[in-house]
Amino acid sequence: MPKDMSYMYPLFPIICFITILLTFFPVPAHWKAGNIATVALAFWIIGGLIFCLVNTIVWHGNLRNPYPIWGDITCAYTVMVGPAIGSCILCVQFRLWSIARTKRIFITQKEKRRQKWVTYLLCLGFPILMIPIHYVVQGHRYNVYEDLGPLYTTHNVTLAYGIFWILEPIVCLIACVFAILTIRLFLRRRKELDVVLGSGSNVNKDSYIRLLALAATAIVVHFPLSVWLVIVNAVAY
Repeated sequence: MPKDMSYMYPLFPIICFITILLTFFPVPAHWKAGNIATVALAFWIIGGLIFCLVNTIVWHGNLRNPYPIWGDITCAYTVMVGPAIGSCILCVQFRLWSIARTKRIFITQKEKRRQKWVTYLLCLGFPILMIPIHYVVQGHRYNVYEDLGPLYTTHNVTLAYGIFWILEPIVCLIACVFAILTIRLFLRRRKELDVVLGSGSNVNKDSYIRLLALAATAIVVHFPLSVWLVIVNAVAY
């Protein structure tokens, strides 16, 4: 870690606050449309930004540890947020791919319920599962960094790569595959897709393209970052 990161203050907390507001702005529309994965993605990002905002203010210029429980909560959330964002993107891409390949205008209630449970499992269940997985390779409670606050620690051992570090890139890679398949289907079946999206679905053509662009952008940013983290730790190993 850099020895001095005071240059981030107060610009970084201000940017975090503005980004929280901008991220929350489209949430009501997606909630109304029933886009669970998109709403979950927004709230996971907002939560991460809130922790960054609070920690960069509380730990500005000091290494104190006044709130150990807050440190535990921060580290648990930090463990979850990366895989959570990846799994939410995967859900969005999977839904877009499902729409792109469908030949039916309506889906049954049973299929809707199944889609909801799969979404809840990936957007909530998988990130929560990361906490006990990380506990297996956790070095100690956490480290406190000046101007950043508490961050989780991981034993840099082979087991950590097999059960922890590799999971996030795998999820992002699967999302990349679905993104490519979705774009391919979208270009091949554009006329049929226009009929499906214009048939009273809660995702119209404009929303579909925006969601596709959002998920693709998130993959372009998130996948290289997750791979970079694995490479950095592997080099340190």
